[in-house]
Amino acid sequence: KKRWFRNGQKWRTGCEGRISVAKRRHGLDRCRYKGSSGMKRWVGLGVVADNLISIGRVMDEQSLQR
Repeated sequence: KKRWFRNGQKWRTGCEGRISVAKRRHGLDRCRYKGSSGMKRWVGLGVVADNLISIGRVMDEQSLQR
């Protein structure tokens, strides 16, 4: 019932949603590299890909408004 706990639950729910989208959209359910550094690289590339898609979507919406 504490505010800090409820905020933590909301944050966790949001993170899990983002992870689920990244896994489905960019195939992050299976790492193609070996080891810890490979996993970091794989996740980093997935985050970059997701950010590029988001930026492209925003740019497209802005160009349609003009």
